[in-house]
Amino acid sequence: MTRFFRFSAALLLSISPALATHATAAQPDAKPAAPKATATAHKPSYPTALFCGTWAMMSAADAIEVAANRAMGPAARLLLTLPPMYSRVVKQERFSLTRVDGSSWTTSSPPLTLTFTLQTDNTALLVINSTDGHKMELPLYRDDTRTQNP
Repeated sequence: MTRFFRFSAALLLSISPALATHATAAQPDAKPAAPKATATAHKPSYPTALFCGTWAMMSAADAIEVAANRAMGPAARLLLTLPPMYSRVVKQERFSLTRVDGSSWTTSSPPLTLTFTLQTDNTALLVINSTDGHKMELPLYRDDTRTQNP
């Protein structure tokens, strides 16, 4: 019988460090080790002129016109004109957007919030949110085949 108790004590002592680390890892308030940052996420910064031009969702659809004012810094604005097929839905044709970061411009004119984000040099995403919960996302591509003033 003493052999059993010795074996049990030896077994308990040998597995107690493993149980202690398992119990520490199982605690919900224990903070996991922070992963090492190998590379910081870098959002591209595009010049204002790269946003300007004619943008379309499909070649058969009407184009969205984007122009910029000549101001620099905080006074810079993008002037976005929606074609009739979209302006009938959102009940507004022209928007004046302000820069959020290097790749996004936005405006908030109640009841709409419009965000124009450049994803690459030739692709963009136009998101129109309404205060009543409706959301319209338009993936756009640069349409150089059209003339700006037909």
